[in-house]
Amino acid sequence: MQQLIWSDQDTTFQEVTADSGIETPAMSMGKQMMRNHVRNLHNVVSPKERRIIKLRFGIDGVIQRSLSEIGEIYGLSKERK
Repeated sequence: MQQLIWSDQDTTFQEVTADSGIETPAMSMGKQMMRNHVRNLHNVVSPKERRIIKLRFGIDGVIQRSLSEIGEIYGLSKERK
C-alpha cells in the first residue's frame, strides 16, 4: 500500500484506495434521516408498538432483537399478527 503509483509523483496506493470501513456521507445522512423518521412515527403508535420497534431496530440503547425473540418476549407465535 505504501508503494508509489507513479515514479515521478509521491502518491501511494494507500492515498487513492477507499476505506470500505468508513461510511460515506450520503449513507450516514440517510441513516440519520431514517432514525428521525422512526422517532417521529413513535407519536402515532401505542406504547407496546413503540417498545417492539425499539427492540427490533435497537433504538435508544435497546439491544436489537430478532422477530422470534420479540415474539417470545410478548408471548406471540409467528402466525399471530
